[in-house]
Amino acid sequence: MPNRSPLKIQAVIFDLDGTLIDSEMASHVALNKPLQHHFGRSKEVSLPLHARILGMSPREGIDAILQENQITEAMMTREEYIREFHTALEEGYDEIDRM
Repeated sequence: MPNRSPLKIQAVIFDLDGTLIDSEMASHVALNKPLQHHFGRSKEVSLPLHARILGMSPREGIDAILQENQITEAMMTREEYIREFHTALEEGYDEIDRM
């Protein structure tokens, strides 16, 4: 049997939103990018809608965004939205100010 010594953890970092990076606006911009790409400025994730979807599952949040903006599956699929959102989010994190 191999000799297993206890793992010596020297530090643990938890990043709660706003602790190490201010991700709130990057998230808000990323939520809007797919809508702007397909519909211009006629559809949006408002700040009140953004606040409402916090804590929802991703599927519920996206469904709320699409429903609030009266976007049907024929206009934009959930999968399209997710793909474009993730791309925008990755791009947005590159521009976030560190705390």
